[in-house]
Amino acid sequence: GYLGVMEAASRGAREKGGRVLGIVMNQFKAEPNRYLTDKVASAHFYERLQNLITRSLGFIALRGGMGTVTEVSLVWNKIQTRVIEPRPLVLLGDCWPPLVKAWQEYLVVSDKDVSSLDFAETPEEAVSIITRKAAGVVL
Repeated sequence: GYLGVMEAASRGAREKGGRVLGIVMNQFKAEPNRYLTDKVASAHFYERLQNLITRSLGFIALRGGMGTVTEVSLVWNKIQTRVIEPRPLVLLGDCWPPLVKAWQEYLVVSDKDVSSLDFAETPEEAVSIITRKAAGVVL
């Protein structure tokens, strides 16, 4: 619910008449972006991540920094360990395949682990995957 990619996504959704929920954090000094229609306050990072995960039917990750890696890793782990009902996790863009390949080479990440991920080259493809795969997800 802040700047960058999240602000751009919020703006796009709002301009199309969508409801935009921002999971904000009390520790951040920055103001949430102006396109949010609703806010849920979280006390700390883990609570914020839990709110993001439990309120989502699926996930699309774009190129980002360590926060993005943290979010992807946590969601992926929760799906693998069945802590949450499986739901689509789409990695959008050309940065992800080499990163996942490196994880497989240097960490303990199997082909089966990777099979729970989806890769997309375009935003339209990512949305199509989410729409198709999230249809049966119950929160």
